[in-house]
Amino acid sequence: MVRETSAAPVTRVRKNMRLSQELLDEAKQALGLDDETETVTMALKRIVGNKRVADGIRALGGSRIIDESRVHD
Repeated sequence: MVRETSAAPVTRVRKNMRLSQELLDEAKQALGLDDETETVTMALKRIVGNKRVADGIRALGGSRIIDESRVHD
């Protein structure tokens, strides 16, 4: 899980997007969530978290253990 790094309140904005309902339903099930907004938020947090972990490992000299094709998924 990605932790909030700021004590400041989270600003929420309304977005109108076209998403695959099938993919959204699959993500909801995979994450164990019922709410679509919460599902998209959690998925985005996981993507950002994965990138931060990859960057941290790379900074420690572990670039050979990172599959670059997975970082940009």
